[in-house]
Amino acid sequence: MSSSPHLKLLGASVTWPNGGLAVTLKSFTLSLTTLHISSSDFGWDHLNDIFKCCSNLSDLGVVSSDLLILDHASISPMPPSLTSLRLCVSPGISVAYDRSAPWKLIKDSGRQLQALYAESTFSGTWQAICKACTNLKVLDLSTCDEFEEKTLCKIPFALRNLEKVCLPTASDNILLQFGRFCSHLIEFELNQISRKTGACNVQDKGIMALVEGCNKLQVMSFVNCTITNRSMRFIAFHCPCLRALNLFGCKLIDDEAVAILVPRLSNSLYCLNLDCCPRISAATLEFFRERASKVELLVIHKTLHNKLGALIKCIKADRPLLNIKAGAGSSNCALW
Repeated sequence: MSSSPHLKLLGASVTWPNGGLAVTLKSFTLSLTTLHISSSDFGWDHLNDIFKCCSNLSDLGVVSSDLLILDHASISPMPPSLTSLRLCVSPGISVAYDRSAPWKLIKDSGRQLQALYAESTFSGTWQAICKACTNLKVLDLSTCDEFEEKTLCKIPFALRNLEKVCLPTASDNILLQFGRFCSHLIEFELNQISRKTGACNVQDKGIMALVEGCNKLQVMSFVNCTITNRSMRFIAFHCPCLRALNLFGCKLIDDEAVAILVPRLSNSLYCLNLDCCPRISAATLEFFRERASKVELLVIHKTLHNKLGALIKCIKADRPLLNIKAGAGSSNCALW
């Protein structure tokens, strides 16, 4: 058994402390650092036992409908080593942190958390998280239902240490707040379209506000946003450390965007996803053929990739480190 084991337990029933989970954990609870459990029979008492036994645990994820049962639930403090937490009642739906046991948990120990996966749209939950978990560096909401703008706009003001944010939807106003208060951001991902409207309400104004305030960004994803080359100019100027940019489905982006981005970011940009950007043409590939850069992965639409097969072979001969890949045509199979 390694000194830092990662254990994932999936099953219809997991019992504690007299069943299979206890037997599985018994030999290495002191060295266990990562534990992910999916079960229909795992409640707050079981969580207490894990906190007591796994003193070196740093990453815990639990999915169980029994976490809905809060009557008479008590909770012990998290082990001091625990910095990453996901507690869900079903995939994509987290516990309500403004309710008894969850609230006590983060009230007592929330400041030690650096990563929280809290798939909840309830304002009460977010009021609790913003009050108790002020040291968060990673906030992943990518599998959550659509947020109200008012709720998301309040999060950056309270969580100013964020370095990575993954959102299911956004607006210019939301990006404005992240740009204003979260200057430590390294990664910002907007990878899903709005489930209600079928489109993401982010335009140039929001992107420009975000990057002006967050010049440490290294990874950005803006799937299906109605942004133009104007945003690309701001990104090229304000994000000198940018390593990966996902523009999947940004239909207004054209070849000029590449001419804007690549020269200025030639020493940092490694990955660029232009899949489902219909205004990208052979001119972009010719640009990469003629200009040296550190880009190692370029994703373009499958139809364009097939059409320009001969040109891609020539580029490969001239630029052997550049991988020009045909996109999958789905935002779920985008750059990362």
